[in-house]
Amino acid sequence: MAAVDVIANHTKCRFVNVYRRPSSSLEDIVYARNMVNYLQRLCTVAWPTVVIGDINCPSIDWLSLSCSSDGVQDIILDFICDYGFEQLTTEPTRGDNILDVVLTNNIFIMSDVRVMPPLGSSDHSCVNFTVGLGLSDKDTHTRAGIHRKYAWDRADYESLSNQLMQIKWDNFMSVNLTVDSIWTSFKSILYDAFDEFVPIRRPVLNKQKKRNYSRKIQRAFSRKTSLWRLCKSQPSNNEPELFS
Repeated sequence: MAAVDVIANHTKCRFVNVYRRPSSSLEDIVYARNMVNYLQRLCTVAWPTVVIGDINCPSIDWLSLSCSSDGVQDIILDFICDYGFEQLTTEPTRGDNILDVVLTNNIFIMSDVRVMPPLGSSDHSCVNFTVGLGLSDKDTHTRAGIHRKYAWDRADYESLSNQLMQIKWDNFMSVNLTVDSIWTSFKSILYDAFDEFVPIRRPVLNKQKKRNYSRKIQRAFSRKTSLWRLCKSQPSNNEPELFS
C-alpha cells in the first residue's frame, strides 16, 4: 500500500494504491482487516481521496453493493460503503470480473474512467481516469470533505426563496448564542437549501494535448487494441500465433 497527496493550485487530493492477493485463507482475513485499518487512517482527511488498485474481490456486485460473507470481501465492502466511496470501474478488468477498482469519495473531480488494453504482457486491463484538480473556487464549497460546484444558471430561485422564507429566524438567533455558532448554523441552512434547489455542475476538464507517435508505433497500438478486443470477445481462443 502506498499513499501520496497531490496539490494543484492550492487544491489537494490523496491517492492510495492498494493490492490484495486472490485468496481467502485465515491469513488473508487478518491481512484484509489490517488493510482496512490502514485505509481508514489514510482516508480520514478533509480533502478528496481516490483509492485505486487490484483488490481481488470478484464476488462484489457493485450495482447492489453485496458480496459473499467470507471475512475478506465483505469487510472491504463495508469499509467502502461506510466511508462514502463510489466504485467507478464499470467493465471487467480480468476475465469477467472487476478486480481493479477506482474508488473515490468525491465523484465531482473524476471523469473519463475507461478500461483500456493491458500494459505489456499483463493479464489485467488498464483503467484510465482523469482527476480535475486546481479548479476555480468560484461557486464552490466544501462540506464533510466533499467539494461541490453549483450551476447557478439552472437554479430554482423561487423554491430556494420560499425555503429560506420558512426559516424561523427569531428561533435561530435564540439558540445560537455565539458568533461562531450563528455563522456555522447560517451556512448550514444556506447550503442545505443550495443542495436541494441548485444543481451540481460537473467540472469541465481541458483535453490533454494529443501525443505524436511515429507510424510504426501507431500501427503497433492499433494492432494491440484489435487483439485485445478479439481476446475479450473470444476468451477461449488461446492460439499463440494469433497474438505473436
